[in-house]
Amino acid sequence: MTTESLDALFEAAVEQESDRPDAVADAADAVRRALTAVLRTRRDLPGLAKIAERVHALADDLEPRATPGRDRVEAMWSGESGGARHSPVSGARNAAALPVIWDRREDGAVEGHANFTVAYQGPAGFVHGGISALILDVALAVANRNAGSAGMTAGLTIRYLRPTPLYQDLTIRAWHESREGRKIRSRGEIRVDGKVCVTAEGVFVAARTGASNGDD
Repeated sequence: MTTESLDALFEAAVEQESDRPDAVADAADAVRRALTAVLRTRRDLPGLAKIAERVHALADDLEPRATPGRDRVEAMWSGESGGARHSPVSGARNAAALPVIWDRREDGAVEGHANFTVAYQGPAGFVHGGISALILDVALAVANRNAGSAGMTAGLTIRYLRPTPLYQDLTIRAWHESREGRKIRSRGEIRVDGKVCVTAEGVFVAARTGASNGDD
């Protein structure tokens, strides 16, 4: 892909921007697809070096057009769904996220589903424990927000009961338990085939009255 064709691509994108509901999320989804394909690619694939050149060319053209990082920091939470647009777990605009989509349950809990690839591997064939902790931290925060008690993580206790497998459908569930003043408590778990793999207990602290909690 030449520089000229890249310029044409960006010019066309500007013209079509108004036709896209969320162009950033669309671009992030494209990057996720490319990442997943690269992770599944054999090292001896013919033409792989040429593919790398094309990706580098796109990155070289995009980087100078991008806003400086410190100027691009945004409030993550948006709307009433409890989803975070830039979250590394559930952010539609974050190419590193799956993303996990959260649903409200009738009992007040929130539930999401995931199927992790080798990008999230720790022990061979299993999800990295740090990824499980990240997922549950976000799940608890979403559950708290859903219950009207948003706050920042003050403590997180993770218990690993069994390895969490890659390439299997996982259910992530979290629920708000209590609030005393500014202190919020919630719990969550990750299951596969009905068996609990990881549990979490979280303590969160609500913002002081009149202070911003990072919402839009």
